Amino acid sequence: MDVEDAARLRRASAQLTRILKADGFGVGLTSTEESVLGSIVMHAPIGIGELIKLEQLHSSVLSRAIKRLSQQELVRREKDPGDLRSAYFEPTEAGRRLHRRVMEQRTQLLLSGVAGLTGAQQAALREVLPVLESLVDALR
Repeated sequence: MDVEDAARLRRASAQLTRILKADGFGVGLTSTEESVLGSIVMHAPIGIGELIKLEQLHSSVLSRAIKRLSQQELVRREKDPGDLRSAYFEPTEAGRRLHRRVMEQRTQLLLSGVAGLTGAQQAALREVLPVLESLVDALR
């Protein structure tokens, strides 16, 4: 892969992300809040240090997102029984439902776009999925 190919991949992935994250689903969360909620849903119970690593956010930005999610009763902070100085976060049932709804809507949007591709293009896309997943892992 050369520099031009890498730039095309970057642009395509950025545009796809923007399309899928467009707030057309009426959830009222910022993209950061949606991402933090998703990480909490997928990795609960999770501590602040783990969230910082996963989300790659400054602690103050993460704290604001968690505060807003807590105010909306989408996540809750629990004391760690083994260490009362630390806490972990878990999604509420409302948080789980919202996350599931947004993911389902985004998946349907993606499927509608894929449906417009030829059979050969769909097969090529399926073939490249493991490579893209490996690339994500390599960049983390």
